[in-house]
Amino acid sequence: MTLRIPADRFDAFLADFEKGVVRFDSKSVTATDVTEEFIDVSQRLKVKKATEERYIALLAKAASVRDVLETEKYIAEVRAEIESLEGRLKYLRNRIGLSTLTITFYQLKPEMQGFASRFGLAFSEGWNNFLTFLLGAISLWPFLFAGVAIVAGIRFVWKLRK
Repeated sequence: MTLRIPADRFDAFLADFEKGVVRFDSKSVTATDVTEEFIDVSQRLKVKKATEERYIALLAKAASVRDVLETEKYIAEVRAEIESLEGRLKYLRNRIGLSTLTITFYQLKPEMQGFASRFGLAFSEGWNNFLTFLLGAISLWPFLFAGVAIVAGIRFVWKLRK
């Protein structure tokens, strides 16, 4: 199970979740600091937006069609990079605001000790095995028909020869 929990409520949620647990096979809490990447992406985004503004200013001063086309090409490249950086920044903001908790759990079945409970379990397993055998036998009906057809064909040919 994977849960996304507000970062400020993570410790309280984890404490509440652990209350009913008798035994842990393993428990691991790790943290990933994305502050450096967040600052780096923010600065790169700021630079790209300034570059886009300079290209737009150059576009207004373009004298020839060639200059316009070339400047628009650069603007499109910078705009694509800006959108990519904005997407990464949005992802990082989401990672900062919410903690991800991955939980793997199972419940052990209580071991049966008494003769009556073992007898009941053996009877239940025997019945399930019988049903499995019956369903397997039923699934073989095409082979049964083919076998009957082959035997009938051999008997027919045998009677024709006599």
